[in-house]
Amino acid sequence: MSLGIFSQPTKAEADGGASGKRQLIAHIIATRTAAPCVTDATMDYPKDWRTNKSSLPNEKEPVGHQNIGGTICIHSLAVRSEYQAMGIGSVLLKCYIQRMKDAKIADRLALLAHDDLKNFYGRFGFDDMGPSQATFGGGNWNNMVSIELGIVVYVANIARFSSFQMYRMISRAKAMTGNTMTVNPDQHAISETLNP
Repeated sequence: MSLGIFSQPTKAEADGGASGKRQLIAHIIATRTAAPCVTDATMDYPKDWRTNKSSLPNEKEPVGHQNIGGTICIHSLAVRSEYQAMGIGSVLLKCYIQRMKDAKIADRLALLAHDDLKNFYGRFGFDDMGPSQATFGGGNWNNMVSIELGIVVYVANIARFSSFQMYRMISRAKAMTGNTMTVNPDQHAISETLNP
């Protein structure tokens, strides 16, 4: 679930004394989960990961990467400092989003962002769903979710989101799919009825 951009010096650069080794310039690291957004559990790893490949359904909240689930959780988008402010992060994120759309393995992408990066991720279709409960790296994160991967059936735990946030997600999903969506407040779930 990761993607990277590498650089290798040209023959002329290598002949001039540059290292001939490939360098990682930028990367995205992600996992897949059944959770609707990134949580501390989705960023963790099962302590018995060598013997148990999935924490479903044994855990209340799945821990680490899962082989099933509708959310791709982006944990890291990083660009080496000497290559920043060149648009490389934007290109990498666009490529990653397209690869996930083409793979058709999830309904949405999710990530955590500090306030100063909300507009950056917003340009790529991520909606700010409000403060995250994640405490990783000191906390103060915002849940950012993109549902533009092509929804087949979408069910989410809506207890984490405000009515306005859910309205925005439902409106976007309806516009994208043309399908009917309903909210069941008693079950804290959204479900979608597919149009034939």
